[in-house]
Amino acid sequence: MVPYEAAEEDAVGVLGINSGSGFMERRGVHGPSRSGAYLAGGRGLIFALACSVSTAALAAEPAPPGQTDVPDYQGDIIVTANRTEQKLQRVGVAATVLSADNLAASGISSTDALVTATPGLQIAQPGGPGLTSLISIRGVSQNDFAGHLESPNSFYVDDAYQVAPSANTQPLFDVKRVEVLKGPQGTLFGRNSVGGLINIITNDPVDDFEGTTTGEIGSLNHVKVEGALNAPLGGGSAIRIAFYKSNQDGYLRNVFNDTRQNGDNSIGLRGKLKLQISSDLTAQFSADYFKFTSDAANVAFMVGGVTNADGLGVSVPGQATAYGYIDADGDPYTVAADFNGGLHRENGSVGAKLTYDLGGATLVSQTNFGWAKSYYAEDNDSSPLDYTRFFQTSKSNSLTQELRLFGSSDRANWTVGAFYVHIDGGPYTQRFELRNSGPNLIGPINAALDTLYSLKTNSWSVFGQYAYDLTNTLNITGGLRYTRDRKDFNFRFLCDEFASGLGCAIGLIPPPGTEGSASPYADKHSEGAISGRVAIEYKPTSNLLLYASYSRGYKAFSYNVSFSGLAPLNGVRFNGEKINAYEVGQKYTFMGGRGRFNLSGFYYDYEDYQAFDQRGLNLTLYNTSAKIKGLEAELGLNTGGWALNVAGTLLDAKVDNVKLPNGPASRRPPQTPKFTLLGSISKRVPISSGDLNLDVSAIYTGEAFAQLTNAPNTRLPANVIGNARIAYKPSSGAYEIAIYARNIFDNRSVRYAFDLTSPLLGASEGNYGPPRTYGASVKVNF
Repeated sequence: MVPYEAAEEDAVGVLGINSGSGFMERRGVHGPSRSGAYLAGGRGLIFALACSVSTAALAAEPAPPGQTDVPDYQGDIIVTANRTEQKLQRVGVAATVLSADNLAASGISSTDALVTATPGLQIAQPGGPGLTSLISIRGVSQNDFAGHLESPNSFYVDDAYQVAPSANTQPLFDVKRVEVLKGPQGTLFGRNSVGGLINIITNDPVDDFEGTTTGEIGSLNHVKVEGALNAPLGGGSAIRIAFYKSNQDGYLRNVFNDTRQNGDNSIGLRGKLKLQISSDLTAQFSADYFKFTSDAANVAFMVGGVTNADGLGVSVPGQATAYGYIDADGDPYTVAADFNGGLHRENGSVGAKLTYDLGGATLVSQTNFGWAKSYYAEDNDSSPLDYTRFFQTSKSNSLTQELRLFGSSDRANWTVGAFYVHIDGGPYTQRFELRNSGPNLIGPINAALDTLYSLKTNSWSVFGQYAYDLTNTLNITGGLRYTRDRKDFNFRFLCDEFASGLGCAIGLIPPPGTEGSASPYADKHSEGAISGRVAIEYKPTSNLLLYASYSRGYKAFSYNVSFSGLAPLNGVRFNGEKINAYEVGQKYTFMGGRGRFNLSGFYYDYEDYQAFDQRGLNLTLYNTSAKIKGLEAELGLNTGGWALNVAGTLLDAKVDNVKLPNGPASRRPPQTPKFTLLGSISKRVPISSGDLNLDVSAIYTGEAFAQLTNAPNTRLPANVIGNARIAYKPSSGAYEIAIYARNIFDNRSVRYAFDLTSPLLGASEGNYGPPRTYGASVKVNF
């Protein structure tokens, strides 16, 4: 086994794989780099990797006397899965951690692109880039994009919970690392983390004067500038300011008025102030602001659609929609819309984190005030006819407060704490307009369906976790959290006839027994639940970690809001969901830190799964049961200056008693491909003046469905997305020049879809991801 010191000095660089099933960080004598490339393969790859675990265990070297910990490895990534920094290979959790070098080399500049380097992660963007992101981790998802609903996969920035779902979509600038934790985080990250969480860790102020700036240009008239400046203030205090500005033309062309749609005009700012008040007390204050605007936000490729014998939508290209539109050229990157729509979104927060060393323990107080607002408008029929339009506004303010007290002894680590969140959500509005243009089926209509609502949430929880070393090789962990939510919901529905329409009079008002017919509607409710975790870790050798865990996750109840008012009155409030998650895994490192093999298997059993059903104009959530089982495996190797990584996920998931037109049936959850495979390959080429780094990465995503009904017209075909990058960095590290290509195979497949085969629309809507793009960047460090 090559000793760590020898590996560190090897000029070809040493590989550190930074996830339980994720990508790699490679470091050589000339500085860090990141790799990526697609490896073709199939499901048999995971089986082959799994079979190798027995060989891995047999080959593991016995620990020397007194050394029972998994040893340090060059490039081993830090993770805060237990709310304290630990080496990832020493922690019995499944996670993917991507460093700043990983992100840059992979071309990951925003949260939606994390899927290309994270096994088990899917992110959908209904409404197009910038509006919101629907996060799915190992099949745990929820596809309702209403602004008041919190995600089952929590989103954090610097350990601060981000309340608004629109905050899930943001650029990654001046980031230290990104952590994706998989499985329920019921104890220490307790807020709705049923399936896992994403935690963005940004750079803190440091004691040195330093800075960086990056300029980038690319296809679609892309121009981006970002940078950061850090200044010490003396006595351990410092300040750091970071900025981001991006402009890009849209990748859709509206042939009706010769405009571009789905463009990007965004800006981001962040500031951090660290004050070393005393040797025991540190205070850090932060503030951030992000704005995204797009003058044209129509994202749909619309074709005719009909219902099949099961009552589910089927696309019929070349057939007219119910309002008489036929796509002219079959090109998904051209639309013909009379109304451009638009998107304006703003998010911001201010926070304070106090860390006090009490001697035998440390107390952390973290306070964060956040706000979010957005306005979205689209041509709902995506045609030259002025037939339907959709508008949505969202506004919320939030306050979170967490106290954590943690400490350790020779054999134990413990954490206790309390968490509070207040959300003042509203007013939220949704407006669907059916306009007097085109061959309406029920006569001339000028009517709008309006919903106006608010939701106020107060939630508190207390939690604790204790980890104890029974022996030098055996550790147990137990944790519990009790959560109590109180919510105040107010809803109002209006049918508004404008101009000379007859819509409200001839049947657009919701019938009795629906949420709209009961307008105005109000409800107050309180509910509590217990979540937690029990785990055991066993280290038979210095380079092998085995673990098993049971986790209980909880996501609070909430309320249905359908812009048509058709949600059933007896299901306006749906129950909180609970998940029982069982997982076993192993983390094995070999070749003196040059290779790692990680494997995990899991089984999730849902109670009151919150199922989202979108049927034409009616969008509702209801409770049912669901089960998910799966396997994740990752293998990474480094030799002769080459770095190679391959990882895959198998998922077998079903939701029971899904409400379908012909009766209940089992269906696959949305955004849940049965198989995904991602890979990377990189080569560092030392030259006389520095390093030339070549990185290629790709991800294969199997077939999935965008909607829980699994309607044929919501099928998302299997696809491959690849990225490539070549970068030069001199030995001094003063700058870096790079060229890149994203979606190098120019994959043009549907990324999200809606079944709109209801009588008023008779259509199938598909949202396509960006085509191939390319560009160049220059980064200067000082």
